[in-house]
Amino acid sequence: MRRFLIVLAVLGLAAPLWGGGSLEQYLVEKLLSDYQLDPEYVKITLHRSGLAHDDMTGFEVKAYPLTQSAPRGRFPMRVELYRNGALADKGSVSLDVRLKADFPVPVRNIKRYEILTADMFTIKRFDITSLTEKVLTDCSHLEGCRAKHNLIAGRLVSMSRIEKMPVVEKGATVAIVGRSGRLEIRARGIALQNGNIGQTIKIRNIDSRKIVAARVAGSGTVEIDL
Repeated sequence: MRRFLIVLAVLGLAAPLWGGGSLEQYLVEKLLSDYQLDPEYVKITLHRSGLAHDDMTGFEVKAYPLTQSAPRGRFPMRVELYRNGALADKGSVSLDVRLKADFPVPVRNIKRYEILTADMFTIKRFDITSLTEKVLTDCSHLEGCRAKHNLIAGRLVSMSRIEKMPVVEKGATVAIVGRSGRLEIRARGIALQNGNIGQTIKIRNIDSRKIVAARVAGSGTVEIDL
């Protein structure tokens, strides 16, 4: 708590003198400076003010954030106005902080299981103030991936909607390799699940019709312990 109060003091006293202009202008410039925000990717407006004064001309201004969180959405602050060293006005204000960022989005609708490449995407700017899900941020993440679900042109792509290409795909015929010391037994099976190297998936033995759990060892090969 002590550390938080020190931070508030530093932010509040960083720029007490104001040459003139509106309260909104002052607070916008203060937040951009104190939090090193890029004005190209953030829009700040005054949502509500408890002060009687809006014109800051002739006042010394001190503003304190009332939250430990970084500016995002509704952001409360305490503002004090001084003239000739005496407190002239004080009150709480609320700012609306809208954050934006650039993300890759499909240039066309992409069907489920299509292999994804960078030329299928373009960059589009979004308001991410309320964004909570993990989304695709860089086309380099597409290498070796396919669409797990249909993707809509121009919309953000949730990471849950893409997947790495499985080494073994559901429905594929695989070699089942069982080892015990020097003994090795081979059989053919059908993969009942997708799987990547090291993962354990269910396989149906074609000859015995039994379902076994096997580790994916490579393309078209799974292993079981005898």
